[in-house]
Amino acid sequence: SLTGTFGALSTSNGTWVSGATVEAGWNGTNAITGTLTGTEGEGVSGKINGAFFGPGAHELGGNWAIDKSSDSSKGAGIYRALQPSVH
Repeated sequence: SLTGTFGALSTSNGTWVSGATVEAGWNGTNAITGTLTGTEGEGVSGKINGAFFGPGAHELGGNWAIDKSSDSSKGAGIYRALQPSVH
């Protein structure tokens, strides 16, 4: 499984979502799928998708989308992570 959090997501008007918890897993392939849930009771839910890339699968990349029911707003983005080299 893959767990973690998104920190504060903001717009030009300030903080939009205080944070979101990530719960994801592998579906038998290289793909990662899961959910996002708001951490502050803001009516936030969403999806996260991704896959590992590169030599030794040291890179992770994908996309996410969030719906915020308290004001009917939506957000989306991409992410990338790189495991530091271990010598």
